[in-house]
Amino acid sequence: MGKTRFLTAAIALVLCQVGVAHAADLGLPPPPPIMEPAPPLPVANDCCTDRGWYFKGFIGSTSYDVSSIDNAAFDTADFTFHNLGFEASGFGGVGIGSKISDHFRWDVTGEYRNRATFHGLDSYEGPGFSGSNDYEATLKSWAMLANFYWDIICWNGLTPYVGGGVGFSRNYIGNFTDINVPNLGVAYANTNVTTEFAWAIHAGLAFEVNDRVTLDFAYRYMNLGDAMSDTIIAYDGSGTADGLEFEDIESHDIMLGVRWKFGHCCGQEAPLPVAFK
Repeated sequence: MGKTRFLTAAIALVLCQVGVAHAADLGLPPPPPIMEPAPPLPVANDCCTDRGWYFKGFIGSTSYDVSSIDNAAFDTADFTFHNLGFEASGFGGVGIGSKISDHFRWDVTGEYRNRATFHGLDSYEGPGFSGSNDYEATLKSWAMLANFYWDIICWNGLTPYVGGGVGFSRNYIGNFTDINVPNLGVAYANTNVTTEFAWAIHAGLAFEVNDRVTLDFAYRYMNLGDAMSDTIIAYDGSGTADGLEFEDIESHDIMLGVRWKFGHCCGQEAPLPVAFK
């Protein structure tokens, strides 16, 4: 019985080889080899659309405007104001935020705005008297903003954006002096701080260096609210007056920043290849 099975298997193998050889003689193609598909390529993203958290740091330069100055003494005569303004200064800050969709993100920032010197001059005419005041003071601020941005479009790693922010500022007026040359008067005031509502408008251009790092160049309009000096004291102690108020302080800021994404990467990983047999 065993010999019969062996003989049958041997005959079947011979017939199979004969069949293949016969097919080759007839010009028939051999059976196709088993193919496995090549692994798909990763999806290439020109810009990162990954959602997640980021840390940012920034520095910048200010250009201040002040709407006006005010004091109770201004109601006693006809005052004319000349050359009211702050010198430029610098600032720097940090923040943390999140990209919540392909086009929208938010962050919270805190910054220190370095000392900027104020210069101002007025002249006045009253009933039987006249004079002028030459003012000088410094402004420095701490500011915190909650910001929201719209990333308009992304092209080859470049993303223009606009945004807005609201928060508060702590405005310090120090080194205040008031020199009245015609009347040979000098007055001063100690440092005073006020907390004000602050808001901002942003417009910028971001460039993605790699999956983690983005450079950010932006313009920002920022309104710091008002500020006020401390009580004004005559140099000889002969009298005091209310502090000088600086109304509606605005700043036009040029900013350079870096954003670093953490916990996420751009693009999509390629799926594992599937073998077909």
